[in-house]
Amino acid sequence: TPQVEDVLFRADGVAAGVGAGKVVIDMSSISPTATKQFAEKIKATGAEYLDAPVSGGEVGAKAATLSIMVGGSEAAFERALPLFQAMGKN
Repeated sequence: TPQVEDVLFRADGVAAGVGAGKVVIDMSSISPTATKQFAEKIKATGAEYLDAPVSGGEVGAKAATLSIMVGGSEAAFERALPLFQAMGKN
């Protein structure tokens, strides 16, 4: 969780470079409470936020057969769907 927060919100982090029309996808497995807070901060920039942890490990990643559990707006999900389909099956 602290590493994701740092990448997102340090002075030169992801949040500094996003805004309307952008989608931030967090595919880590971190604190659900923190994820909700991160999503609200990203949404305040005008960007969308998808929480998308994966299951399947290194084997699934190499075979593009990961299971990806996505939370966020339907519109952001539809925009990101081609990326998810390239990485996973479910």
